[in-house]
Amino acid sequence: MTLKFVVSGIAIAALAGCASSQPQARGSSSTGGSDSRIVMTPEISHALDTAVRNQPQAWTDPESGAQTSFTVLSIIQKEDDTYCREFTETVSKGSDTETFKGIACRNADGSWRVGAG
Repeated sequence: MTLKFVVSGIAIAALAGCASSQPQARGSSSTGGSDSRIVMTPEISHALDTAVRNQPQAWTDPESGAQTSFTVLSIIQKEDDTYCREFTETVSKGSDTETFKGIACRNADGSWRVGAG
């Protein structure tokens, strides 16, 4: 089975308009935005680690006030035994709301990667 990746817009930073020193990748949102900056935050990593399908996890960024709802839609095991999570993420700040869809796969070191590949 070949798994195509949809790059996520995991983007509290994108809505907050702030830079981050955390690892970043390019992404796109399902609301039509493209090339949004995405950040693998500790909250998202934890949500991926503790995923229960179709059970949203929510948090608020204390610095930006952005509210995030993160839901794992499916848990996938690829032929090479890599585990992946298909997810949606909705980030709201003020009257701005964006919904992103993506797939994250676990690296050999236990960290997660979101991206095309």
